Amino acid sequence: MKSRMAIFTLAAGIALAGQSSQVVGSHPSQARADMMDAQGMSVGEVVLRETPNGTILHATLSNLPPGAHAFHVHSVGLCEPPFSSAGGHFNPQGKMHGLVGAEPQSSGATETAARRAVVTAQDYTGDDFTLTLTWDVDEAGEALPDTWRLAMARGHVGDMPNIHVPASGELEIEILNTLLKLDYGLFDADGAAIVIHAGPDDYMSDPAGAAGPRIACGVIASVE
Repeated sequence: MKSRMAIFTLAAGIALAGQSSQVVGSHPSQARADMMDAQGMSVGEVVLRETPNGTILHATLSNLPPGAHAFHVHSVGLCEPPFSSAGGHFNPQGKMHGLVGAEPQSSGATETAARRAVVTAQDYTGDDFTLTLTWDVDEAGEALPDTWRLAMARGHVGDMPNIHVPASGELEIEILNTLLKLDYGLFDADGAAIVIHAGPDDYMSDPAGAAGPRIACGVIASVE
């Protein structure tokens, strides 16, 4: 399993710091994933191309079941049926899953009985992101023990819109993932993969969108 999440330290009061990996050198501008189903048959390919605005994923797919399917970047470059080997979604910032959906609400606390602080950290790329800390207080405004709650923002880097396969089982589509980079985070020791699920992502349920079994997988490999 990857160790891509920023490292956080919470000390007296509220203190949170992030550390990012430092790697010298260039990274590929293109990559490719050859997609295979659970029977080892080819179902097409996904070509990834980095741009100043994110990474374009150009998928040319065939022999897929018609309907809506979740389409994600996963955190491990290993595609062994039933593709659980590909790990969870690529999620270097440690966020909750979901392109939509409200932040989870804390239970048992009201605005008058709680305090909240927004803190900033950095992910492995050096990009800033925010976390919200909430804790309950007594009538004097003192923090109550064991009431700290961390609300993570939503949206894995590997989260992407569903694809919709027509009756022919063939689909060509381009998707822009504005958060994905073809860098050392994606091409670390255990790599990464593209995974297609049997059902659609509901864009809310953590950790994987209730998308069902994984029906196709392809290891992402750099294109020199």
